[in-house]
Amino acid sequence: YRRVLAGDPFNESAVQVLLELEVRLGNAQGAMTWFGGWRAMLLREIGVEPLPQTMDIYAQLEQTVRERRALLRERVK
Repeated sequence: YRRVLAGDPFNESAVQVLLELEVRLGNAQGAMTWFGGWRAMLLREIGVEPLPQTMDIYAQLEQTVRERRALLRERVK
């Protein structure tokens, strides 16, 4: 999917799949960081926000990161 995005950085279907895969691979924080840069590029280059479906996936990603952080805090106690 990164290759697809290298050729077509506006391909939101590939972005959606990439975000979901990164979460499954345990890289939710990295996916959030990457998405922030991609979103900024989208706004800068064509002046639009990501599709609602993409933002829904990102919201789920944020929730996953919050839950993982809470679990880590509990383990530290």
